[in-house]
Order: sequence, then structure tokens, then C-alpha cells
Amino acid sequence: RITRTLIETAEEEEEEKKLKMCDEKTLREIFAHFDKDKSGTIDKKELSAVLKAYFEAVNEPADAKKIDETASAIIKEIDTGGDGTINLEEFIKAFK
Repeated sequence: RITRTLIETAEEEEEEKKLKMCDEKTLREIFAHFDKDKSGTIDKKELSAVLKAYFEAVNEPADAKKIDETASAIIKEIDTGGDGTINLEEFIKAFK
């Protein structure tokens, strides 16, 4: 009985690890999609393009000012390095 519990616990931990790796892989793919110029960072222009597409997809009105303000707020929150861009590490950390 104890052995079965230990095995089940180990299997659950392995599944959690796989999910986290999958999530990180997905986040890396999303980051790469957002990083249009492949610079290794998402800048305000790239993030604004993503936000514009998002607002259009959900039929939410968004003028350039709203998009710019939203992009600035997101970068300010996620950019822990203070360089005005979001790198992969910051991006992943923001979603964990």
C-alpha cells in the first residue's frame, strides 16, 4: 500500500514536470512568434502589433493611443531588467 502511494506520488510529480516543460515550450514558441525581428526581445512596436491583432480578433475597439498605453503598461510590468523590452526569461517568468 505504501509502495503504491509512493509510485503514484512519483508519477504525479513526473506529470507536473512534463506540464511545466510543455508550458515553457509553448511560451518559447509564443515569444518567438511575437519577436518578429528575432532580436531576442519583444519591443514596444512588436507588442503593439500583437495587441492590435488581439483587439481586432475580439472585436474590441482600440485606437493607437489605447494600444500604445497598453503596450507600455505591459512592458513596465514585465521588464524587470529596465531596458524597455521583454526578453525570453522575463516573458516566461511573467506567466509562471
